[in-house]
Amino acid sequence: MRPLTRPAVSAAILALLVSLVPVLPASAALPSPPAGGVELSAVQFTDATHGWAVGGFQSAGQDYAVVERTTDGGVTWTRSTVLGQPTSHKFHSISMTGNTVGYAADDASWNRVFKTTDGGVTWSPLVLTTDFLDPNNVLASVRFFDATHGYAAGRNLGNKNGVVWATSDGGTTWTRAYQGPQTFTAEGFPTGDNQFRAVSGPSPSSAVVVGVDLASATTGTGTAYRYAGSAWATQTVPAGATLESVSYPDPTHALAVGAGARAVKFDGSSWTAVPTGLTAAYDLEDVALVDPTHGWAVGSGGSIRFWNGSSFAGQTSGTAVRLRGVWFTDASKGWAVGDNDVVLKTIDGGAHWTLRSTPVKTYENIEGPAGGTRFDTAIAAVEKAFPAGSGTVVLAWGRNFPDALGAS
Repeated sequence: MRPLTRPAVSAAILALLVSLVPVLPASAALPSPPAGGVELSAVQFTDATHGWAVGGFQSAGQDYAVVERTTDGGVTWTRSTVLGQPTSHKFHSISMTGNTVGYAADDASWNRVFKTTDGGVTWSPLVLTTDFLDPNNVLASVRFFDATHGYAAGRNLGNKNGVVWATSDGGTTWTRAYQGPQTFTAEGFPTGDNQFRAVSGPSPSSAVVVGVDLASATTGTGTAYRYAGSAWATQTVPAGATLESVSYPDPTHALAVGAGARAVKFDGSSWTAVPTGLTAAYDLEDVALVDPTHGWAVGSGGSIRFWNGSSFAGQTSGTAVRLRGVWFTDASKGWAVGDNDVVLKTIDGGAHWTLRSTPVKTYENIEGPAGGTRFDTAIAAVEKAFPAGSGTVVLAWGRNFPDALGAS
């Protein structure tokens, strides 16, 4: 092990809590995304002017997470690139609790939830519990209900099980709230592959998570689990393909959509299938239900479907790209995002959608400290976090993951 000789290193090295920085030379700059190369996966607005879209892009075989933010209702946008572990690293979900504090789910192995306290200008990975940092855990969705309470949903690649984690202190600590049912062979191998894709709900005591169980067929069978204040319980959902997203604004109304143009609705007690008017060649990626009679689902081929409480009808998006995220602040104002950095806006409930015409006005690179070697990177992180030193020392073994050593 390399001796710790620099004064600031005595501050702390909290090992394998979260990967803070990549293996890049100190002088390296983050790449700009290629033209049209940003894949936006989710969008959220806290009011008519403040909004965020998250996703990622690939450069030289590495994925980079992206956050685009606006303070004028989507007229102009500013982009930040968030650097993480040099593996798959894109943001798939965002949950803002106001105009300054918010959270994003990172799809990398060694999953992380990133947090912002300055309106999305900078993002930092949270210090997570050992269970949450299991390298087999992969996040798909995060949902915060207020400044302290939130859920994160995903799956564990090891036991092939969907998992929900909960926090009640703003993401400082997380506990495993629910793990989907799983059976094993006599040799101890999982028989299925249960994956949670999205979590939603009106409060911490009323939430739904949806996903897929790949044990049933190659294409999978959609699943749903509901928490009503005491325990998570399996929901009986009409047979069909993967459920990719759910919007659950109140305890008696929910709408979930997924692969093969699938949609199911919840009335507080049971789930029923509803036709979307699309063929099975289409996939629906996200859904936003603002009240029982106003909902929108988006998906492949630029498809947008409006829900009036009893049936779906088509809306014209003006694009053919896959739309991956949708958000409405009320029954009139909404935004949709997707591939090729597409952002759409409506102010009349979707009767007319307009494509973002102005380019992202500035580009910011959000970099963590870096060193010439993986060990130098860890040391640089500690020195930045504790420039004046500290009276506490925590040592960690970094032979296998030295770049995951960092300070908190």
